[in-house]
Amino acid sequence: MRDQGVGGRERIAQLLDALDYDEIRASRVAFGSAAAVIDRFREWREVLGIDGVVLELNAGGMLGEAAVKASLDRICHEVMPAFR
Repeated sequence: MRDQGVGGRERIAQLLDALDYDEIRASRVAFGSAAAVIDRFREWREVLGIDGVVLELNAGGMLGEAAVKASLDRICHEVMPAFR
């Protein structure tokens, strides 16, 4: 990602600050069952043309190690195969 400079970072921070929780859940994250995540990824691929994602499995550090490992296992064994 190219350097946005101070002004660019401030603009991005303002845009992110303007998002509300419901908007973020509706359009910017994928969560839930493997089927729900697959559906969201397919939607993003069709609408946005993406061919990859970056995952944050424990945003906010609120999950225990076992939950994070279970999420990673689900992604690897149930979600990723749907895109091969």
